[in-house]
Amino acid sequence: MDFGSGNTLEYQAMNYSEKNHDLLMRQKVVLDLFLERRAITKADYDRGLKAIEAMERNAPSAF
Repeated sequence: MDFGSGNTLEYQAMNYSEKNHDLLMRQKVVLDLFLERRAITKADYDRGLKAIEAMERNAPSAF
């Protein structure tokens, strides 16, 4: 997963919904890393994952 500046042509070609999905997936990767490195508890992980999933479900399809 690329954590670059978002200025790639691929990123620029993405629509709002795709960019939002990409952001949420990057947040999940960070959450996974925190759990893996024991920076958060499993309960914190589950709470964060639930919040990310809720944001994904409730995200508008267009800006």
